[in-house]
Amino acid sequence: EEALELVSGRVDIDIVLSDILLSGSQTGLQLAKKLYETRPELPVAFMSGWSRREALIDDRPGLSILPKPFTMDQLANHLQRILDRQAALLQSPQCQGRRVVLDRFDLPVARRGMRVGLLGGSFDPPHQGHVHITREALKRFDLDRVWWLVSPGNPLKSDGPAPLENRLAAARAIMQHPRVRVTGIEARLGTRYTAETIACLFRLYPGVRFVWLMGADNLAAFHRWDNWERILRNVPVGVLARPGARISARTSRAARAFESFRLASRDANRLGRQDPPAWCFLNVPMDSSSSTKIRARGDWVNQGSR
Repeated sequence: EEALELVSGRVDIDIVLSDILLSGSQTGLQLAKKLYETRPELPVAFMSGWSRREALIDDRPGLSILPKPFTMDQLANHLQRILDRQAALLQSPQCQGRRVVLDRFDLPVARRGMRVGLLGGSFDPPHQGHVHITREALKRFDLDRVWWLVSPGNPLKSDGPAPLENRLAAARAIMQHPRVRVTGIEARLGTRYTAETIACLFRLYPGVRFVWLMGADNLAAFHRWDNWERILRNVPVGVLARPGARISARTSRAARAFESFRLASRDANRLGRQDPPAWCFLNVPMDSSSSTKIRARGDWVNQGSR
C-alpha cells in the first residue's frame, strides 16, 4: 500500500522494480495490476530468486523476469530494454494520436536476433488449417517463434467478425505449441492495417527478424492491401499454398512485381535471415479446413453475437 501511495502521487517515476514474491499476501503481479489501474503508462520490471515453477508463475508471454543474483549492469540492461520498448510505442508515428493502452503482460517476448513469424487474420473461427500452416512455417522457414495476430477486424471485409475475446479464446484453445503465441496486440496498438502493425512491431522489438506469413489465397489479393509494396520491401514474406489458390497466387500482381526477390523453396530455411525484399512460396500438404465453410455449416453461429 505504501508503494501504491508513493507512485500514485509522483510523476517523476519512470519505472517500478518489484520482486515477484513480496512479504505478506501481496505479490509483485498483484502490485503491478493495481498500479496499472492508476498509471497504465508506467512499466513494471520484475526480479526473482525463484524459478517460475517455484514462484507459481505461469508462462505468460510478456512476463520478463530478471533472475537473481544479477550484476548492476544486468539490472540496468533489463530496465533499459523495458523503457526502450515503452518509448518506442509512445513515439511510433503509427501509434500517435490513438489512445493506446497495452496490457504489459500480453506483449510477447522476443530477443534481438530471433526469427519470428507473424500470422495475421480474423481467425473467425480459428481451425486446424491455421494450426497446420503454423507448424509448417516453424519447420520449413526455420523460425524461432510464430505469433498469431488476431485482428479486431478485416478492412477488406464489410461484415464484422465475432467478438475479439471469443476468437482469442478459441485460438488459444486450438493452437497448443510452446513456440507459438496467440495475441490480440493489434487491438491494443490501435492499428488497422498490416503495414501499420509491422511498423509498430519494428519499433517495439528492435533487432527481431520478423517474417510475415500468409496463405496463397492472400497473396492472390495482396495488391489490394494498404501499402502492400511497403510491406514486401520491409519484411520477408512466407507464403504457404492453400487448396485452390496456387495458380492465382503465382500469377498475382504482387508475385509478378517481386518475382526477382523470390527464394527457391529449397532455400526456405534462409527466409528469416534474408534482408527484405524477400519472399518464398511453399507447396505443403494442406489441411482443407476453412473459416468460411465452418461459418456456413453453422458451427460458429452463436459466437458472433455482440
